[in-house]
Amino acid sequence: MTSLNAPAFSIANYQAFLGQQANVRVLFQTIEVSVLATVICIIIGYPTAYLITAAPKRLRMVLLVLVILPYLTSLLARSYAWIVILGDRGLINNLLVDLGLISSPLPLIYNRVAVYMAWCTSCCR
Repeated sequence: MTSLNAPAFSIANYQAFLGQQANVRVLFQTIEVSVLATVICIIIGYPTAYLITAAPKRLRMVLLVLVILPYLTSLLARSYAWIVILGDRGLINNLLVDLGLISSPLPLIYNRVAVYMAWCTSCCR
């Protein structure tokens, strides 16, 4: 209501916001990333939940522990782990170079793919 009532009742604030191309671009990028991350989480989350419910009791407990385990780590530790895994000298790039699949490191971090992976690991756990 404040956005409609300040300084008087109108949609002037929305017109000013949407009148700037940079704001519109950032808004659409935010919506795009949010929708894609949600879809990825649904694709990963529902089969995981089904697997947990269909598993025998002993395996179900192990799977639940694996799902709950990330809650016990801090955000800072998880962020640093992604840097270690996705960095230029990270686990994935080192493995690909050692296997001879690539000759130079891939840009796996500080891009949209890394954002999707980080969001999905945050919402899918």
